[in-house]
Amino acid sequence: MAVTHSDFDPLLLERYLEPPKHLHFQWDGKKAGDFVYKYKLIEKIEPHKIDPRSKKLKDGSD
Repeated sequence: MAVTHSDFDPLLLERYLEPPKHLHFQWDGKKAGDFVYKYKLIEKIEPHKIDPRSKKLKDGSD
């Protein structure tokens, strides 16, 4: 199956009325291989519960 390659533009995410449940990315690189990586939303977290620098939860759970 052919995959369309395009540059990631985070501004396109603003077009969604609701957050997407799945995101698909493809990287060019030796270790990435010729794969499309699918990411799935597993949790919604309130911004004040995340350390802004490390992006880890402040309560220590991940």
